[in-house]
Amino acid sequence: MRDLVRLRAGRAPLPTAAIIDSQTVRGADTVPTASAGYDAGKKTKGRKRHIAVDTMGLLLVVVVTTAHIQDRDGAHRLLAALRARFSTIRRVWADGGYAGRPLPWTTRVLSLIVEVVKHTHTIAGFVVLPRRCAVEPPLGGSLNTAAACVTTKPCPNTTRPSSPSP
Repeated sequence: MRDLVRLRAGRAPLPTAAIIDSQTVRGADTVPTASAGYDAGKKTKGRKRHIAVDTMGLLLVVVVTTAHIQDRDGAHRLLAALRARFSTIRRVWADGGYAGRPLPWTTRVLSLIVEVVKHTHTIAGFVVLPRRCAVEPPLGGSLNTAAACVTTKPCPNTTRPSSPSP
């Protein structure tokens, strides 16, 4: 189904870029302690789901771990699963929690370029950034033609107001 959605959007069926992140989910009292952990940063006992999505936000891979697993440690499992399922992925964006250890390993072993995008404190809430066609080449296009069509002109949907962070 994901391939059809991508084709309808004018994209190639297989993605060339991904975004990774994780979320700690509180475990119910019935969750065995062997499969639950404690995320000290979020002060939450439960599990952590590490996800990879394509640039359209479509789910690619999910890896579930105990909550005490750090993002950079969960990245090894997530990126290995991503590479096994999608050989076309070349670039991955991640937040600051993934900085450090996985970067040299992913380049050397998985041939993935992982770019850590640092959080800026000058922006409050969610802001839609201008779309760039060079992120993924259009269907039938090459990376060279995609690079030539980079524009500073924002998409129409970038005028939405930002919403406050929860």
